[in-house]
Amino acid sequence: MSTPKDLSQIPADELKQFVDSFDDVFCDCDGVIFILMKVFDGVPDTISTLKSLGKSIRYVTNNSSMLRDDFAKKLQKQGIECEKDDIINPCRAIIDHLKAANFEKKVYMISLPSLRQEFEESGIKIANKYGAELCEVNATSFLQCIQEYDNDVGAVVVCFDFNMTYLNLNRALRYITNPDVKFLATGYDQRIIFSPNQFCMGPAFFHDLLQSASGRTPIWLGKPRDDFVEYIKNQPKCNPERTLFIGDSLEQDMGFAHKLGFTKLLVLTGNTTLEDLKNCDKEMLPDYYISSMAELGKLLKNNF
Repeated sequence: MSTPKDLSQIPADELKQFVDSFDDVFCDCDGVIFILMKVFDGVPDTISTLKSLGKSIRYVTNNSSMLRDDFAKKLQKQGIECEKDDIINPCRAIIDHLKAANFEKKVYMISLPSLRQEFEESGIKIANKYGAELCEVNATSFLQCIQEYDNDVGAVVVCFDFNMTYLNLNRALRYITNPDVKFLATGYDQRIIFSPNQFCMGPAFFHDLLQSASGRTPIWLGKPRDDFVEYIKNQPKCNPERTLFIGDSLEQDMGFAHKLGFTKLLVLTGNTTLEDLKNCDKEMLPDYYISSMAELGKLLKNNF
């Protein structure tokens, strides 16, 4: 489909054809169903309507800011039926990757506490304590600090951390210059959105720094990277020809769904506007768009 269609304006027979074309929904979270974990009005009803039509729903997000169990509980409290295993994020993907490789060594992590806790609960050992690693403000002290090396570290995982320091990055660099140490990275987000007008730089910049300095390319287990595409393809009951992806970002969601061969629905509650569609690569164009998940719910209720 070359020109995205406004789902709310298509004829009834085409709408029925659209709904009948998928069994499973993979849905982004930030900017689609919530902002700062506050669920948008109408989203719980939309999710319930989709399920009443026999659609299964899983949530594919780069957000690893909390344990998946806590993530599910927060959605449940706001009226969305959701279980821990419905949530697919980089944390889950990296843990699965390490377990599949029978990994038994330690991991050096640049991440928030939630990511570290989920690793530890999965039986993976963490090499470094959480928080800013500091040294005295002179070159001698800095060099002494980065000389510290734990030979039992077998992987470095880079996400983002509000308290990350230059020392953290250089310790990670020292480990990944060893080719026997796995280099794993989360979603390639350039911005972390807190509200429509407030954002900060995302983990993509830290991944790029370490990639450039080390000369190594990480295994990227987050949207929209190919390693994560393969991970999603291997999820149970993932049939690209019968799957709808709902997202709010052109590159992270629509481009990712294109690689998977999913039908693509863009919602306009994030940072993408209709104007953005005029200048984006065709691989990132959605098949359909709609103003919001709430509007999708109303459309389905009125027609089915």
